[in-house]
Amino acid sequence: MNETLRKIPFIRLVIPLILGIVVANFVLVKPFIIAFVGLICFVVFVLFNNKNSYSRSWIIGAFISMFFCCLGYFLANRSLDSNSQISDLSDNAIVVVEIKDYPVEKRNSYKLIAKTRYAVETDTLFFQEDVILYVQKDSSINCIGPGTIIVFRNKLDEIKNKGNPGEFDLKRYYQLENICFSGYLRTGDYLITNYTVDSFIYKLNRFRRKVIDFFYAKGITGDNHAVLSALTLGYKELLSKEVKVIFASAGMIHVLAVSGLHVGIIFLILAWVFKYPLRPTPVLIQVIVILLILWTYAAITGFSPSVRRATIMFSFFTFGRSLKRNFNSYNLIAASAFLILLFEPTALFKVGFQLSYAAVLAILVFQKPVFNLFYFKNRVLVYFWRIASVSIAAQIGTLPLTLFYFHQFPSYFIISNIILLPLIPFLIYGTVVFVIVGQVESIAQVMAFALKQMLSFVNFITNFIDSLPGALIENITISKGQVLFLYFVIIFLAIYILFKQTRYLVLLLVSFFCVLLLGNFNFFNKAKDDNLVVYNSGKESLYAINTGNNSCLLVSGDNHYIKSGLDYYISTFNNPEIFNMKSDSIKHSAFFYVNGFLLYNGKRILFLNDDKYKKKCINKLLGLDLLIVSKEFSGNLSELMELFNIKKVVFDSSVKGWRLNKMKAECENLKLSYYAVDSQGAYIFEPVKK
Repeated sequence: MNETLRKIPFIRLVIPLILGIVVANFVLVKPFIIAFVGLICFVVFVLFNNKNSYSRSWIIGAFISMFFCCLGYFLANRSLDSNSQISDLSDNAIVVVEIKDYPVEKRNSYKLIAKTRYAVETDTLFFQEDVILYVQKDSSINCIGPGTIIVFRNKLDEIKNKGNPGEFDLKRYYQLENICFSGYLRTGDYLITNYTVDSFIYKLNRFRRKVIDFFYAKGITGDNHAVLSALTLGYKELLSKEVKVIFASAGMIHVLAVSGLHVGIIFLILAWVFKYPLRPTPVLIQVIVILLILWTYAAITGFSPSVRRATIMFSFFTFGRSLKRNFNSYNLIAASAFLILLFEPTALFKVGFQLSYAAVLAILVFQKPVFNLFYFKNRVLVYFWRIASVSIAAQIGTLPLTLFYFHQFPSYFIISNIILLPLIPFLIYGTVVFVIVGQVESIAQVMAFALKQMLSFVNFITNFIDSLPGALIENITISKGQVLFLYFVIIFLAIYILFKQTRYLVLLLVSFFCVLLLGNFNFFNKAKDDNLVVYNSGKESLYAINTGNNSCLLVSGDNHYIKSGLDYYISTFNNPEIFNMKSDSIKHSAFFYVNGFLLYNGKRILFLNDDKYKKKCINKLLGLDLLIVSKEFSGNLSELMELFNIKKVVFDSSVKGWRLNKMKAECENLKLSYYAVDSQGAYIFEPVKK
């Protein structure tokens, strides 16, 4: 094993670098302490490196590791620092921003990624921070593109999570993208200037848009247009939610994200061009042209983690081949990860980065053993089995992550990959030719027809596989601990395959036992859950009653949640029962609901979603453990105090603005304890059983 590790020198650098980045994510240490320790490590390395004593080599290695660990911590700590100059701006500040890409249409607005240039208040403050702008739909959006400068009065707010249990951490996601603020601009809130920034990246973005429009102009429309734009240019904004779901169900979602496969195909095209049509080209010219085209393609497609990894690896490979040097695949992977993390340490926490490296490492380790499981004499069968073995190997490496992040598994991924993966190179080759000869109308029509047929076939196969019973196993939940031990299983299996050391099989079995143990612990722990959740679900009301592993949802009308956008929140539950709160009564084994009253584990809860209790009288006050107020209530809380003895008031997320502020002030005057879901996040009520 030691001999093998000597062939992978970058692994000794990237592991401590990763360790430092991970520590920075959980532990806060003053930067000067890290810098001091790093300096000591560097000095010790310089002093001991002059000694040729083998006995001291471990000291050098230890201090090198400590140095890169400190470096990783320092870089990550700087990247994760959320201090923003935007937070210091008042509402009267004039903000000037530069648009980075074309607007993306959403349900009720257009989304823009922008970069601040400066702000004008009492003084002019120059700073650069990425922000998200949501712009009201109107015709002026057609004047906005990459490099456009717009001016507006400060309407930027810090990006916050809604505080719902188990929700996607949106704040963390954008923080990793170095975005901490967003704002909504209505028509008239902003001014589009005549000045446009003209950078190389913006030119590439405009070129990508021209190519996408060219596809459409030549008759490639609808889902075919969306799939081709995503598959070849990495532009996924045209993909509908239905197409994404179908491709995920078929196990082909990876082809819609430009990855190492696409970069590899481009590299093979360039290698073939220089080997045959342009064979006498000097080596230096070959290297420059190949690297220039690969990195330009990476820039056009958005520099996703998998594209950066593959581009760096092929760059090293091109240099090595030009110098006639041998290379180690594992060392290339480690070197690419080292360079990416050196310049963007937060990439380690991005799903794309994790999936990319998990897949490529698993392919290197497991593809050959899986391929050798079966022997075929027929060349066609060998070809398709090789594709299947690559897919299985990649699935082994990415399975823990896909289960943890996406909670689903495509049952027929082998079938879809065997049928469709051979088509991907032809689609990319065809698209390259299509763009090059597009001005020759007769050839362009033939190419467009061929591409449409291939894309239609891809969409037909994915739709067919999606329609098969059990195509997608959903609602799989695993914990971070299970992910960790599943990767221990995979790592020990990989070590056993590479080095044939039996003791690693024992460690594999122990790790797998830990996965099962954690799974049982999580299941029985969740079975004890018993609570009522008032969700922060925007302008509409949504409540959940969780009893063990089952959930009952209360919504304000039949199918109302679909029209109001609550379907997004409801989709996060595992086959919940959905009840209409407009019903006269609901009888359930866990609760009883009638006319707004909920009896739940001996607790009395009133949902105030109308004005039925205005101007009512009662002889004796009725005790309420919880009063939940929604936007339909228009009365005063003081009137309710004559009817109920209220312990706590909760304003659900539909109560906002001046109405919320008025009722909060009323609660303070009445000395009532209250909770505002819109600003404080979801409210979880855990009754104690009597």
